[in-house]
Amino acid sequence: NNIRKYFWPALAVSMINSLFNGNGGSNGSNGVQTGVNISQEYNFNVSEGMNGDLGSLISEVPHAAEEMIDSFDSTTISILLIGILIGGAIALTIGVFAAPVIEVGKNRFYMESRQRGRAAGINCMIWGFKNDYLNIIWTMLVRNIIVILGTLCFVIPGIYFAYCYHMVPYILAENPDMRTSDVLRMSKDMMEGHKFNTWVLRFSFIGWWILGALACGVGTYLVFPYYDGTLAELYAVLRNPYTNYLNGFGRDDYNEYQNQNMSWQQPYGQTYQHSHQDVSERTYEYSYEQPEETEPAVKVE
Repeated sequence: NNIRKYFWPALAVSMINSLFNGNGGSNGSNGVQTGVNISQEYNFNVSEGMNGDLGSLISEVPHAAEEMIDSFDSTTISILLIGILIGGAIALTIGVFAAPVIEVGKNRFYMESRQRGRAAGINCMIWGFKNDYLNIIWTMLVRNIIVILGTLCFVIPGIYFAYCYHMVPYILAENPDMRTSDVLRMSKDMMEGHKFNTWVLRFSFIGWWILGALACGVGTYLVFPYYDGTLAELYAVLRNPYTNYLNGFGRDDYNEYQNQNMSWQQPYGQTYQHSHQDVSERTYEYSYEQPEETEPAVKVE
């Protein structure tokens, strides 16, 4: 219900994120996959093949491709290769240095908006560029490499790792300075026992994606705010055992908050240890190396 209060800003944020990440985020495949009709670029004469059987039509395809390739001279091929290399370099640069930060900013927008009950501001999208930018892109890069390597190992390990580290961009949205190993470990702990339920939650939107696709694909964008808002609610629930070690949301100036060194927020920099009890009644016990307390120089009676 709260998402309706800031639906249009949320829609703008989700659409901006989809432009950079292609599918609404690196955690899922909920985006719109648009195809390109190459027949508009190359008009192949296959009308004769249509008069025959399907086999003759298929046999015409290699010949048409050969004719198209033969029509290209060396200069045209060189230009195409250079264009492909430049396009690939630009896409790689955006994918490594911009898209992950935009996704973290999107998550911060949704978490702050649910905290305030109103839109937090589209400027949340660039929040990561001003707060521990290098640590954000490094942590997201490590997470993505793990998922990619797992996908190359018969796909299933990649799916497993994707759900293990599903909460990494959410954790970075409130603790951008957290060590990479700690972010990965905390996300894995958060998702323990919740991977399948998270998959079911995301899959429950399949009907909405289909209906949106039937509306010329435009309707899918209207689903983004509800989808992203639902995943933000999931993180809000799973982060509860860790609230003492996370910075939280709702503060306008993260750097000012860090400088104030709020006393209620325990330091997070050392590797933490935890013990799990029964999943239904899970408690977490964290041990940190707290600084030794010193006696004040002057005692006031």
